[in-house]
Amino acid sequence: MRRMRREGLLMEPPSDTSDQSRASDDIPPSPLQMLMERAREAQLDQTAENDNSWVRTTLLRIAELEAALERSNFELQALRKQNREMEQTLEIVDEENAKIRREMDRTNTQLATFTTWVQSRQLL
Repeated sequence: MRRMRREGLLMEPPSDTSDQSRASDDIPPSPLQMLMERAREAQLDQTAENDNSWVRTTLLRIAELEAALERSNFELQALRKQNREMEQTLEIVDEENAKIRREMDRTNTQLATFTTWVQSRQLL
C-alpha cells in the first residue's frame, strides 16, 4: 500500500493529521523490517516449493496407480476370456457326457433284453 501511495496509484484519504500520517508513510522500512519481509517471502517460496513437490509426487503416484489399474484391467479381460473358453469347453464336455449316458442307457437296455432272452431260453 505504501508503494502504491509513493507511486501515486493510491489516493490518500483526506485527514486532519496529514503531516504525521504522510511522514510515517514516507519513512523507508528499517533493515529489520526488510529482513523480516525477505524471510516471509523465503518462507512463502519454500512453502510453494514444498507444495509443488507434493503435487509432483502425487501426480507420479496417480500415474503409477493408473498403470496398475490398466494392467489389472488387461489381466481381468484375459481371465474373462479364459473363463468363457472354459465355459464353452464345459458345455462340450456336458454334451459328450449326455451322449455317453444315452449310449449307456441303450446298451443297458439291450443287455437287459438279451439277459431276459437268455433266461427265457434256459427255461425251455
